[in-house]
Amino acid sequence: MSISREQAAALTEPILRDAESNKNQYTTDATSLPAMERLLLSFGAKFIQEVQDNLDRLGKADTGALNTDIQQGDIIRTGTKYELKIGYKQGDKAATYFDFVNKGVKGLKSGQPSNSPYQFRKLSAPPVMVDALEGWIKRNNIAARNEDQRTGLSALQTKRQSLQNLSPTRGLAYAFALSIKRKGLPYTGYFDAAIRSVFGSEFARSVSIVIGKDMSLYIRNGNY
Repeated sequence: MSISREQAAALTEPILRDAESNKNQYTTDATSLPAMERLLLSFGAKFIQEVQDNLDRLGKADTGALNTDIQQGDIIRTGTKYELKIGYKQGDKAATYFDFVNKGVKGLKSGQPSNSPYQFRKLSAPPVMVDALEGWIKRNNIAARNEDQRTGLSALQTKRQSLQNLSPTRGLAYAFALSIKRKGLPYTGYFDAAIRSVFGSEFARSVSIVIGKDMSLYIRNGNY
């Protein structure tokens, strides 16, 4: 099926109006672009909103980097091919760990989530991990439990007291780090779910209407 340039532009207008609330995600004035580029821009903004909504729903927006670092880059056209850069830019904080949150990391003891491509290597608590967890504890006002008993301590109580010697929050952060290493980081799928939701059949159908033929979509890693 073939349609005119004017018809193609008209088909994208409802999508653009729907994305007006996401103007801050645009890298240029959407109204000055060809129909195909406006379509990509609109769905890119929808994808970012979907990722942010997923993070909020899952309670994974602690420091905000996963939420605020995701961005839409340039639309690159090479002949008849388009590439839309979207995700976490190389060098940004979230680019180093977003896929761990997305796909989870296998625990050393639990082996879960079993389908994750990532796994912890050592049952230790590196300073950078403890630092991050200590900051999380402080931001969320989590109190460490004090062990005041001096005799007849259980193994767990003895461990708690040794951790408290580091300082209440530091000790708790260390304990959390070891627990995460044992149990693993759970799968959230916040990024993968957004890809499936936004760049699915509706997107393929919209693009095929605009360009007048069927198309397929390949999305690489979320970094660009």
